[in-house]
Amino acid sequence: MKVPSSENRPEDNDKGFFLMVEGAKVDKGGHGRNLSTVIDEYLSFDKVVGKALKFADEQKNTLVIVLSDHETGGLTLLDGDYKTGTVMGQFATNDHTGIPVLLYAYGPSSQNFRGFFRNFELEQKIMKLYNSRLGKKD
Repeated sequence: MKVPSSENRPEDNDKGFFLMVEGAKVDKGGHGRNLSTVIDEYLSFDKVVGKALKFADEQKNTLVIVLSDHETGGLTLLDGDYKTGTVMGQFATNDHTGIPVLLYAYGPSSQNFRGFFRNFELEQKIMKLYNSRLGKKD
């Protein structure tokens, strides 16, 4: 996962910015039924989300949305041990599932992202907020 370099700081844009960061390897891990790939990618993604939340706390005007476009693998965690850092899990499939995915929003307007939505509804909500920031009407 890459985030913008310090030379190209999106927060210096007076019109705001939209940044999308994708953790694509978790999908690859689900298709391959590879638990270690899924766990490693979630841990990496968690670090990036942590940086985004820290940035949002510092800026006070940043909305962070964390979501997935689908679930892959139907992973069930069966057991784990904090002391050894081990996890046991089982995949139901090597394909996408209909399992609802996480939607987490933090910051201004986060109340617009509560509940269950279809993917296209999220895009509409994001664009509505972004356009209002730019002074555009729906």
